[in-house]
Amino acid sequence: LVPNISNNIEVQYILKQNYLFSISYSLSKNAIYQTATQDNTNNSITLSPYNIDKSQTITVNSNLTFKLYDWWDFNFNGILFYDKIHSNTPKIFQENISAQVVTTNTFSLSNQIKFEVSTDYVSPSIQGSYKTFDLLLYNAGISKSFLDNKFKIALIGNDIFKTYKIVAHIYKYVTSD
Repeated sequence: LVPNISNNIEVQYILKQNYLFSISYSLSKNAIYQTATQDNTNNSITLSPYNIDKSQTITVNSNLTFKLYDWWDFNFNGILFYDKIHSNTPKIFQENISAQVVTTNTFSLSNQIKFEVSTDYVSPSIQGSYKTFDLLLYNAGISKSFLDNKFKIALIGNDIFKTYKIVAHIYKYVTSD
């Protein structure tokens, strides 16, 4: 493996301190991806890190915060990705458009106690030689602040419904012979 070199550019616009919009472009040379290697002598497949010649990503992002009521804040984060991966060794060429949507609802039960529920959805995306299926995740937490909000204690549950399962389809194997 050789080091990954990335060049990135991003433009952001913030409106009324509650709405953020951005677009970014990333070009990576020698990006490192886990790649499926097929060994035909013993009929096995191994995931190994490989350098990919070139990886490009264009991202459009919006992060919007709304105060629905005095006691309810809602945040929406939507991201659209265009990914393109090209490599001659291993031989991989993939393009994909994917999205991620994260919503967060924060409920103020009192001045010191807050309850938060969030969802995170990721559409199918490419990762080197394979493509992941949809991912969905639910989180919840409760927090209490102390000493004029200088300290906070929180109980957080991640993936509370055990829905976060990574399932992937391998498009192209690299053969070891």
